[in-house]
Amino acid sequence: MTSSAPALSLNGLDGHSFALPSGRPALVCFVKEDCKTCNLIAPLMEAFHRKAGGSADIRLISQDSDGGLAFRERHNLSVPVLSDAECRTSTAWDFEIVPAAFLLDKNGLVLERFEGFVKEEWRLMEAQLQPAGADRQPDLDWSAYPDWRPGCGSKHLDP
Repeated sequence: MTSSAPALSLNGLDGHSFALPSGRPALVCFVKEDCKTCNLIAPLMEAFHRKAGGSADIRLISQDSDGGLAFRERHNLSVPVLSDAECRTSTAWDFEIVPAAFLLDKNGLVLERFEGFVKEEWRLMEAQLQPAGADRQPDLDWSAYPDWRPGCGSKHLDP
């Protein structure tokens, strides 16, 4: 069952704003810097961003007060990092655990929603993000990842 994603309009660390729907498929993932599972998936989001090229919008959304600057620098990320420091967007998207990943179609319909890390779910996202007709790029080293790892409580639920 698909549903429309809540409106999203956030600024990135690069100074550019980003809004959904964007007219392209998208993968957005909410993270916070002090979550070990969020740090685990950072290289995956970077790889998805590079593999997708311009065929899909891949974005990290940081709940951190610095807008995700420390997270981006720790992982040397080129994937755009958007700031949700006040957690308004996190509240609207209604999840409990980070990382919280949402795979959207070009019209902003939620196709998949995952919280925490389950390797098979993330592999599914990788396959769905593969551009149609594109040469298959080398697979990620999935053996370096655990089968499952719980996420952390979302900052927007903190008392």
